Amino acid sequence: MLLQILLNLTVIMYYTQVLNPPDGWWQFSQLLGPLVWLGTTIMDSTLVSYLFALNAVALVIWECGAGRRITWMQGSLFPRLIAFSTLGTVLIPTLIIIVAAGFEEKTGLSVISPVLLLAATGARLYQRYDLFILICSLLILAILVIAQVAGAAWWLREIAQRWETKS
Repeated sequence: MLLQILLNLTVIMYYTQVLNPPDGWWQFSQLLGPLVWLGTTIMDSTLVSYLFALNAVALVIWECGAGRRITWMQGSLFPRLIAFSTLGTVLIPTLIIIVAAGFEEKTGLSVISPVLLLAATGARLYQRYDLFILICSLLILAILVIAQVAGAAWWLREIAQRWETKS
């Protein structure tokens, strides 16, 4: 697990420092602390795709090892954590795209995140019947519903204000 965390941080650091160094307000986020900085890294679809691929490969390797009955790969904690991180790397950009669409904002994120989210959830549920992944998927759906209701409420308030100014 430690190796997987280090690999994820290595990809994030290499991408943000060598391939795509920050500019503008994003530099300021590095001064606010590591959690804020890591939170801002998910705003890049390319980086999210790299992290998704890294975690998905780790999950496939783990599942292949577990299928071959390798003793130390028989546990269920690591594949669940990796599956959750795989879903998480594409869940957050997907939610940002959905919420920003409700507010008619441009995010700069591509639609690859929602596609990867659906593919990862479907593949994981097809490969192994795991209640944890199903619960994570239902949590994702619940968050999407909450985001849609919040967007609808905001939109209705905007319409009501426009109608009040016209009358």
